Amino acid sequence: MRAVLLCAGRGRRFEGALGNRPKVLIEVAPGLTLLERHLAIFDRVLDGVTLVVGYEQQQIREAAPGADFAHNPRFTEGSMISLLAAAEVLERETCIVMDADVLYGEGMYRRLCESPHDDAVLFDAAFLDDEMRIGLIDGRVRHLSKKLVNSDYEAVGRGPGFYKVSPAWGARLVETMRAMDAEGLGHVEYEDAMNRTFEAVEVRPVPTAGDPWTEIDHNQDLRRAREEIWPRLR
Repeated sequence: MRAVLLCAGRGRRFEGALGNRPKVLIEVAPGLTLLERHLAIFDRVLDGVTLVVGYEQQQIREAAPGADFAHNPRFTEGSMISLLAAAEVLERETCIVMDADVLYGEGMYRRLCESPHDDAVLFDAAFLDDEMRIGLIDGRVRHLSKKLVNSDYEAVGRGPGFYKVSPAWGARLVETMRAMDAEGLGHVEYEDAMNRTFEAVEVRPVPTAGDPWTEIDHNQDLRRAREEIWPRLR
């Protein structure tokens, strides 16, 4: 099982506070970057990692000399193009597809990796905000969107953006993403492509079970990661 870590973007919501550093190289604790935290967990849990890189890619390559890389030269477009850059890996082996800008607990990550479901997503039923939501019907993931109407689903929650993707789902995703790109939809997010596959692919939720986690989209998130989440994880 392999991690596919999407770290090609520029972190524009930090409003220049990162300088020319990719977001995955910010420190979440003194002397510990987000990338180092990811790689330490991968080394204990998975067989390998593919980093999808774009913006300032050389900095990431130097910080992860043992990793495999997929290059997204279109990193200014949507995250779907970043995931499409890892097409060969997605079609070949089971992957944990994940956003790189998340600080999380190893326990919930292991639960996703060890889930008996071929295809699954981490799901936090206790947390809702204005970011990407997960809608469930009949115990299956049916839709991902920031604009879900809660009453349309049996359950709605949030997740860190971590997906267990079998080669069967991976092949369908690659086919879907290529078709969407040909339609001129290279600007959309990978969740839009996933939504087109949920009728055909049975994707199940894996609960975060109360483990702390946070996305790091802007400076306020970074403060929360350092001051609230990291002390609980440490």
